Amino acid sequence: MKDGPSGENPTVRDWARAIRESEGTGDYFQAFEVARRAIAAFPNDEQLKYMAVRSLARSGASERALELYDQYGLKNTADLDIQMLRAALVKDMGLRARTTERWALLRDSASLYERVYDASGDHFPAANAATLYVIAGAADRARDWARRTLRAC
Repeated sequence: MKDGPSGENPTVRDWARAIRESEGTGDYFQAFEVARRAIAAFPNDEQLKYMAVRSLARSGASERALELYDQYGLKNTADLDIQMLRAALVKDMGLRARTTERWALLRDSASLYERVYDASGDHFPAANAATLYVIAGAADRARDWARRTLRAC
């Protein structure tokens, strides 16, 4: 199992490759650990922080991943993939919730996907917003977002 890039003075690209290699084996905890070491070497790199949060989320630790997302300051990003990661984390928490908090989390996630759609015009966040509104019981909003999804396609 690879625990980081080999050679002297690894670059951000080297670290990112090592993280992807660990993810490729399905060992998301190892990928997260590699990402943490990468962030120690490059503490201001937003993509490495994104990869760390993504690896942790893929391991099933959505709540901790969201805490780390906020701790890393990623909510202030202009990067749409990083914004969509936040929406996905909130969605995962909503789908796992067993209380009335579920509906609020799903609507929050849909709203986050709406913002990404507004910035990008891409069909993927629109489809996610539509689906989440269906699950959250907001049929009118779901229909509106389904239409936007079709237009975006």
